[in-house]
Amino acid sequence: MPNAGAFKSWYESGDVGGWGDMKASGYLLSNAFRRSSSTPPEKLTSVKKWRVFEGMVETVGKKGAKGKVGGRDLEDAMREWMD
Repeated sequence: MPNAGAFKSWYESGDVGGWGDMKASGYLLSNAFRRSSSTPPEKLTSVKKWRVFEGMVETVGKKGAKGKVGGRDLEDAMREWMD
């Protein structure tokens, strides 16, 4: 995990490439590879994994939890979502 200052800057940034952009694009990417248009997004495994990662980023960003939430590492959650 990058240093706390870099993370906070990225998380709070309203610029292109900040957390706001990743939040929107992460959800769209997770929802993009549906096998059926009748399946609601929240039932997709990729969207569920994204929501876990998103929640962890929000927790770390708001509380400064040093990259761990509930004993889980933020990087591990991101890798799980990306798999």
